[in-house]
Amino acid sequence: MNIFALAGIGVTAAVIAIIIKQYKPEIAMLVSVMAGIVILTVAISVVAPVLKTISELTGMAGLDSTYANALLKALAIVYITQLASDNCRDVGEAAIAAKLELAGKIAVILISMPMFEGIINLVMKLLS
Repeated sequence: MNIFALAGIGVTAAVIAIIIKQYKPEIAMLVSVMAGIVILTVAISVVAPVLKTISELTGMAGLDSTYANALLKALAIVYITQLASDNCRDVGEAAIAAKLELAGKIAVILISMPMFEGIINLVMKLLS
């Protein structure tokens, strides 16, 4: 991943969005969203080998892959929620952004429930 290229895309998109915002604010928002999607797509494509390595290491350690999968899903939820809420704030919709962030937090809690259950079961076994 070339961070300089991604930074260039981000800065260029921001400048274009600022210029267009004066004439067509709705198009400026689309420029911002598309730049975010491009940057996120490139970042996700680079992360794929890392995810494979994490999966292999989890298997080698004899750990349940449920925990690693939950962690990675939670991380994806956090990034997607942040991207969406930032775009909402950019167009002046702070209330929608706050509700998106709340929904993201709830989604992370739901994803992590199997880990909480596993920890509780482990504690119960240790206490027995």
